[in-house]
Amino acid sequence: MDTLLSLAAAWALQRALSQYSTFKTGPSTAASLSSLLELLLFTILFRALFSLARVILFRRRAASLGCGNPPVYPHKDPILGLDVLPQMSRAFKTHRLLDLYRDRFAKYGNTHYSLGLGRWSILTCDPENIKTILATKMDDWPVAGPRLYGVLPILGSNSIFTTNGQAWYVSPSC
Repeated sequence: MDTLLSLAAAWALQRALSQYSTFKTGPSTAASLSSLLELLLFTILFRALFSLARVILFRRRAASLGCGNPPVYPHKDPILGLDVLPQMSRAFKTHRLLDLYRDRFAKYGNTHYSLGLGRWSILTCDPENIKTILATKMDDWPVAGPRLYGVLPILGSNSIFTTNGQAWYVSPSC
């Protein structure tokens, strides 16, 4: 699905650039503006439908694995989740970030959804979930993105927390 999204985004960008150049140089500014707005609406609709499809597929997979539906952190900014940044920044500066997360887990449960910079994440401190992620179902939870970049400078590229697949199995830290 990510490849499909990338292709659609590239197509939408190409169409937007084409419409923008027509808008800047074309004889009919009103027609160009109409085309640009049409493209923008199509892109927003496509993105919304694609996001809905991802949610449906995610929930089906979670249900097939016997997962429950975790609670959601009540963001004041439900689009990007920027409302937590000042709080996290203060906690980081005062060396209380772990306390902040401990309090959130106590209030919203050991596993819950949270929004950060427009991406939903599942946060967990549940020992059974962590055991599943790090041991029994390692191939289903590849180390990437924030999980990788957060620990890579500290643990290096050969740690069990920074490798996947066969490299994980033969890691010197195992």
